[in-house]
Amino acid sequence: PVMGPALLQETGMTEGYGFPSPLQLLQSLYIQLTGSIPQSTEEELTAATAYFDLFIRSLTEPGLLHSFICFTLRKTYDGQRIIDSLVQRIKATSRLCLVTLALLETLVDLNCEDVMLELVLRHLVPCSHVMLSQRSRVRHVDPYCRSADKLLSMAPNIPRFEVSEGSLYGDYQAYLHDARSKIVSCTAATSVWTYPYDGENPPHSGLPPRPMEL
Repeated sequence: PVMGPALLQETGMTEGYGFPSPLQLLQSLYIQLTGSIPQSTEEELTAATAYFDLFIRSLTEPGLLHSFICFTLRKTYDGQRIIDSLVQRIKATSRLCLVTLALLETLVDLNCEDVMLELVLRHLVPCSHVMLSQRSRVRHVDPYCRSADKLLSMAPNIPRFEVSEGSLYGDYQAYLHDARSKIVSCTAATSVWTYPYDGENPPHSGLPPRPMEL
């Protein structure tokens, strides 16, 4: 129901009581998310993307969430995958770009290996961004820890007793708690990934196979 207003407006034929068939709904979802037809205006694409983002964030059933991730990463329309079409929209006008970035953020926050492999890791696995002489040091954590310590040392000293109600500083502790919770959940999710992505496994010579299948 939440996706109805944006996704059903292109559906011409409906079954009894005015509801579209599953095939028509899927075709409408393809069309609205890819914007492959002239009738798909920017407003319709923006609305469809926002509804799809809301739908993904509202899912609690693991099996259904898995199916929609598969749909986003694997299914194609007019020879182009849905995820590739979404990434290309980042350079679109402001509203469409913002809702697309929000959808991509939602996908990243799922801590799904397939999503991260598509959006980030497949570009980093070959280590083409690292000098050949430095690739053996990718697994060394200490340099990155020092950088993190330096960043944390720049955090402001927050007054503990003279805090303005409703200010950014007043919520700083809550911000740190939320960040820690996200780190813990991300660590737990990535601990069951197929590969550690530590600079050696998977090897630089090739990308790992994509395990997610519909």
